[in-house]
This record gives sequence, C-alpha cells and structure tokens, in this order.
Amino acid sequence: GSSHSETGLSHAVRLAKLAGAELLVMVAFDPPSRLHRRGLLPPEEIVQAMEADAKELAGEAAQLLQSKGIKVRAMAVRGDPSEAIIGVSQDEKVDLIVMGRRGVQGIRGMLLGSVSERVLRHSEIPVMVVS
Repeated sequence: GSSHSETGLSHAVRLAKLAGAELLVMVAFDPPSRLHRRGLLPPEEIVQAMEADAKELAGEAAQLLQSKGIKVRAMAVRGDPSEAIIGVSQDEKVDLIVMGRRGVQGIRGMLLGSVSERVLRHSEIPVMVVS
C-alpha cells in the first residue's frame, strides 16, 4: 500500500489497542476494462493478478497486526475503492473507517477526486483520514 495507508493503519492499531477492538483490513482493487462486443470486460489475467496482490497485501498486514496482539480480519474486495470501503463498512457494521489521505491511484484520482474524499462525503459511518 501507500505510505498514507500505512500511516492510517498505524493509527487504527493504536485505536484498536485502546478500545480492545478488532480491525478489518480491506484492500479494494478495481481492474481496468477493455471494450468487448458485449460491453466492457477486464482481461481475466489482470483481474486474477490484481486480486492475488490485494489478498497478499491484506494478508501481510493482518499477519503483522496479529503478531502485535491485535485481533484482525483481512479481505480483498473487487470494485470501485470508495464504494467498496463504504459497502463493506456498512455490511460489517464497523464503528470507524480509518484510511490514509492518499492511496495509489494516479491520474484518475486527480481528475475525479480522491477515494478518501468520496468516502468522507458519502459514508454514514465516521471516517478518520490521516496523512
């Protein structure tokens, strides 16, 4: 993940330790699409690679946190990152979303607004954004 994501994770760890809470580490991935005669389809190899990377990243974070005595679950979710964060947070009934100010999204983030901004605007769950 990005350095901002790592900073967000360290803040979440401190809060979890203080509250005795469980952390849910989520990595969202949104594969690019290519035009197909039936619509837009992401190439399957890209989807598989992105999913494997997301699962690996979430798993590594969970292992690190478990080694520090934090109760943690990890998941990789396919879809628009802001929608995935909000949807999973609602489904899992989390108390607080903690995230880094910037992730790894490149030009798209500059044009459409960052994931953290969209989550802040649309989430009904409190959001803590750290940098």
